[in-house]
Amino acid sequence: MKNIVYIGKYTLNENFLTAEGKRVLNQVKYLLNRHEVFVITFSSQSSNYRFNLNFKTKEQKGFLDLLGFPFYWITIFWNLIKRKKKENFLLLESNVEIYSICPIFFAKILGYKIIHDVVEDFSLASNLSRNQKISITIGKWFQKNISKYCSGVIVISENLATKYNQIDLPIIKIYNSVDKQEYDDSDYPIETFNFFYSGSFNAKDGVLDLIEAFNFLSKKEENVHLYLTGRGHGQYFNDCLSKIKNNNKIAYKGFLPENEMFSYIKKSHVLCITRSNSAFANNGFPFKLAEYLSFGIPVLTTTVSDIALLLKNNENAFFAIPESVKSIAETMEKIILNYPKAIEIGKKGRLFCLENFSIEAIGSELEGFVERVHTIKDIIE
Repeated sequence: MKNIVYIGKYTLNENFLTAEGKRVLNQVKYLLNRHEVFVITFSSQSSNYRFNLNFKTKEQKGFLDLLGFPFYWITIFWNLIKRKKKENFLLLESNVEIYSICPIFFAKILGYKIIHDVVEDFSLASNLSRNQKISITIGKWFQKNISKYCSGVIVISENLATKYNQIDLPIIKIYNSVDKQEYDDSDYPIETFNFFYSGSFNAKDGVLDLIEAFNFLSKKEENVHLYLTGRGHGQYFNDCLSKIKNNNKIAYKGFLPENEMFSYIKKSHVLCITRSNSAFANNGFPFKLAEYLSFGIPVLTTTVSDIALLLKNNENAFFAIPESVKSIAETMEKIILNYPKAIEIGKKGRLFCLENFSIEAIGSELEGFVERVHTIKDIIE
């Protein structure tokens, strides 16, 4: 039995899970039956999981907040010491933050094998705040020197795999997983034809393209509706709100707890992921893809990142060209015109999801990689 400790800046709260939080939670659900697992998080939301130690933090930090870091670090040091076993691993999620710098080096001194799970290349992100720029600068240094503190690397896309293959470390590509036990097949409502999007409102997400495509579609189709949920800020988000205010067939519902978001999904006919063809989007991978497919509802997605490597157009999903309003609108219309076939494609998408994105499938890959890291490092040492 291994001691596996996660550390990262994400939310573990059953009603306000972030994408990275869901990624970790699903991995933990698999690992808990086989190993000692503990998750250390830094989040403004409180946690309600027994295996999680959460340090309550603010989004905007001042000087007084920095004084809390020694308390965080000492508490983490103690947890790393008391949980130490024969085989110990520290899994870093996403970007290395100022919160996790000292714990990383302390874990290294204690003999923990450190595995970095790289889910995005944040250096490619745009419109960053000052605090985000500081975090990115720290993260860049750690990524540049990753072989000095890591024993293995997990990536989430083929582009990231190519980027990290040059380092002399074990590397594996692991996608997001979804808990198939949480979902049932859709009832396919018939009152109106509903499209649905949930996620962030940033340039990489292509929400403006989705809105403009729907605005075009809604002029031709009378009985259609688009639901939007999630968080946004800045000019891009404001542009999205401006585009929808004159169309009463579009409803922005804000950021919703999981149970409320799922209720909107269940009354939707098509679930949309229209990410842009940006370097940032192509280095990551949309968490929503696995979640959407698991419902058995038809999924409309642009062909960014590894999506076209995994899914097949008109077989288990519907593809549109990224950043092409015309292509997205045409795909929307195609689904409406032959929805009985679309339902069958949605069900095939669900089967693909359960075979490839289940907690068991992804968890087994992760567990095998942890064992591989342990074996390789033991041989070297």
